[in-house]
Amino acid sequence: MLRIDKVLEGGEAGTFRANAEVFGWRSVDGGRTVVQPVASVRRAEWLEGALRVLCEAEGGGDPEVIKLDGFGPQHFDDIWRYFEQNCTPPVYVRKHKAATHVSAADFDVAMRGVEGDADRVDEATAGGVSKKAREADLMKRVEGIRDGLDRAISGDKQALSRVFAENGCERIGRLRLVVDTVQLEVYQKDPRWLHLRNLASSVESVLRELGTYRPWRPPEDDAHSSLARRQMVRELRLRQGDDDGGRDSPRSDGGARGGAGG
Repeated sequence: MLRIDKVLEGGEAGTFRANAEVFGWRSVDGGRTVVQPVASVRRAEWLEGALRVLCEAEGGGDPEVIKLDGFGPQHFDDIWRYFEQNCTPPVYVRKHKAATHVSAADFDVAMRGVEGDADRVDEATAGGVSKKAREADLMKRVEGIRDGLDRAISGDKQALSRVFAENGCERIGRLRLVVDTVQLEVYQKDPRWLHLRNLASSVESVLRELGTYRPWRPPEDDAHSSLARRQMVRELRLRQGDDDGGRDSPRSDGGARGGAGG
């Protein structure tokens, strides 16, 4: 028998109980119960501790949805096994992920940190202890922006586009300039760095798919002086036939060429 306490039904606390024949919920004081035969289950879905079970009504009436909340993440496997083992045919609980939207403000703050650390890496003497330490600092900063992008990529594409297509695709343009031009020595093959570069390419692919991608070029003003320098570095590499910085993104040179023409 499966028993899980502190489960909510209609906002009231109680206990989830299930055996080979029936499953249901009973309030803490025992005054209210919800019970369904396991044979009636047709579908079950899970989202962040909320369980929804579609049950076929007896006599051909309208199906009923059992709504239970308050489960912990540790309960999912037990719930999944229960419906898989006791339903005929087996019912597999579908686990949904909450839609994750990237925050424009949070990304801007994180990106400024990455840009600052990248500048410090480039200013350090090649081969020195300071260079390695600054690269390590950059990798720590990369972790946060990488994880945020990773979650956003798996969410709503339109929401992703609204953030990254804004202002002529400035946000992804800034990120692309940094990943293409920062001079790494020790951490060039670090999984965090490679993952971030791949995510930048994925964001660009989504924008192209939606028709919202535009090559971005930093304005020539004091506020963008560091990025303007990176733009020059990338264009120089392209003229010399050395696109090493963007080798993981075959179309990453589009921003430089397109920007030069505009």
